Amino acid sequence: MRRSLVALALVACSSRGGDRSPTERPPGPSAPSTSEVVETRQCGEVVATWRGHRVEGRRDLESLAFTLPGEAAPLPWTHGDLDPPHWSLDVFAPDCGHVLLWWSHTGPYHVVATARLGAYLRGAPPDHELRGRDGDSAPVFDGAWVDARTIRYRSGCCDPPIDLQFTVP
Repeated sequence: MRRSLVALALVACSSRGGDRSPTERPPGPSAPSTSEVVETRQCGEVVATWRGHRVEGRRDLESLAFTLPGEAAPLPWTHGDLDPPHWSLDVFAPDCGHVLLWWSHTGPYHVVATARLGAYLRGAPPDHELRGRDGDSAPVFDGAWVDARTIRYRSGCCDPPIDLQFTVP
């Protein structure tokens, strides 16, 4: 009995695939993307392109990339745990001077000058991060440009949420 338990333990340990944690799944083969362009927005010389699928009259978004002047290919936007259905299509300020990007489903929002967008998409920090009041970790949501320099958004996990405003310096 003891010998069979040892053998079972060895088989279980050897099938884990090296030093992966028990909840980690091995990477599977990557399937080719079958997504299509579902929306584009141009502001000045910058073009935002959302890819995904159109399903029964709605857009299922999967990715966002920006085409910038002087770049050979679009630069993808990488984000936190933001579900694509929550992405906003209104990322550009009315004067095209900045973009507003929601990092994850709880925030923060990133505000980036379009002149620095290429650096940001390559990993540079945003110009501004919009969080809850006093920089707390409360979720932020409903961010929108009011004018070329003003963003209104909400914060809070409980009713009622707090209305906040940020002015780009």
